[in-house]
Amino acid sequence: MIITLLFGCTLNQTEYKNHLNNYQNKINENLDNLIDDFNSNVIDENNFENIVDQNKIEILIDSNNNLIFNDKNILIANWNLQIFGQKKASDENLMNYYVEKILNYDIVTVQEIRDSSQTAFQMLCDQIKEKNQNYNCLVSERSGTTSSKEQYGVIYKDVNLINFLDFTITDQNNFERPPLIVKFQLNDWTFYIVTIHTKPEDVNRELANLEKLLSINFDQNDEIIILGDLNADCSYYKTTDSNNFTNWYWAITDNMDTTVSDTNCAYDRFIINQNAKDNFIEHGLMNDVNKDQSDHYLIWSKFNSID
Repeated sequence: MIITLLFGCTLNQTEYKNHLNNYQNKINENLDNLIDDFNSNVIDENNFENIVDQNKIEILIDSNNNLIFNDKNILIANWNLQIFGQKKASDENLMNYYVEKILNYDIVTVQEIRDSSQTAFQMLCDQIKEKNQNYNCLVSERSGTTSSKEQYGVIYKDVNLINFLDFTITDQNNFERPPLIVKFQLNDWTFYIVTIHTKPEDVNRELANLEKLLSINFDQNDEIIILGDLNADCSYYKTTDSNNFTNWYWAITDNMDTTVSDTNCAYDRFIINQNAKDNFIEHGLMNDVNKDQSDHYLIWSKFNSID
């Protein structure tokens, strides 16, 4: 096949693809330079508002030889919203704050939804979709061995939801709040997110049960990301004294404080198996949170969705 570009050069298909690869590399190099300039205060923030930190693009060719610019990276986050129910959902300023922050991410798992009416999370989801219709939401069953029942919520956009597994009914005896597992696909990357909020006094047992559950339900080729308020630090848990998920990558390390209070504890974690680690880029905290908004910071990780 011979392809003629707009500027008059005639290239065969191999030369065309090589040209595109060079073009893609130059674009990404320029983006990196722009990011460096911004971080060094060389350029003004107002001129940078449409650039997302370190996002790369991939140039694809469709069946009609048209160029497609594809953002390869995905931001996944978890946020324990601390007793998120009717009171918080009825606070307009607070809801606006939650919406503003969540819109910065592609997938967000929301924890500690406590609402017997089961309408508060839907209110949050509706307000997010008013800002961006690409978002969708799902929510787990209510779970808990006491009168205090919780749900997990998942807010996501621009990914293909393949399936989700809610272990509330089948595994209530093994967890205070059994995990929710969601299978997504983006580009050619298929992955699972596993969100769980462990009981503080029972972290070791619940993480051991989670590891066993995953070993039974998944094979060695699956790409798995565990995220949530695991209470996996300080007086509840010591990574140095435990053998849970020893071959997995703990992205949020012990020296990171994920709590709003004066404590210095890495309760909230990302634990990533070796298959998914190949796609992992970086992680961090969103610590623009005060005690009225939550007692936890939002945690996030960035992944490359091209396998």
